[in-house]
Amino acid sequence: MAAGGQPGLASRTYNTARGYNSTGLTSHSEAAVSIGTAAANRLVIVGLTTLDTASYVSRNTDTLTIGGISATKLITRTYSSSTAVDLWMAEVPTGTTATIAFTTSGSVNQYELMTLSVYDAIATVYATAGTNSSTSQSVSAPLNGVVVGFAAWTNGAVGGVTPDANVSNGANVACAIGSKVPTVTGSQAVTTGGAAAIVAASFAPL
Repeated sequence: MAAGGQPGLASRTYNTARGYNSTGLTSHSEAAVSIGTAAANRLVIVGLTTLDTASYVSRNTDTLTIGGISATKLITRTYSSSTAVDLWMAEVPTGTTATIAFTTSGSVNQYELMTLSVYDAIATVYATAGTNSSTSQSVSAPLNGVVVGFAAWTNGAVGGVTPDANVSNGANVACAIGSKVPTVTGSQAVTTGGAAAIVAASFAPL
């Protein structure tokens, strides 16, 4: 809380995206992933999609670490009973890159992950919301906080928030992420160009 009882101002920075296609595994690791500028109050957010194209059965991600620090799964949804879509968060004060490692409940031969850093925000999620298949999902958001929206099979970038990046897999947009700092307290929509699994989370400013 800033002086005078007014909320502070949080910020966010998109970092990078990684994709993987190979034989099915249950343990996965990406080295030297960009996680942004180091800061004592940095929250690293990971958007993750996993898919096993051999069975087209959804696989849960059981654990995820960022630079050896255990992350918390904020929310998960499933697209078309086959693609798991998650948002994860960890407090990671040091380093500009990190190894992101995770385990899944069954074999996965395709995943995409995207990272985004949030600064000057309370390290407890304010609200989450999600849908397995829709073109819009709203989440409660605080003034001067941060909203993060992540979606799979989006038919383009996410809307309602600032589109940060999307990752294509062949002719399809496999996932997309976006974020914004709300100028009012209230409901914030995350939208997509076609029916998609959407997960969203918001964070209040310090």
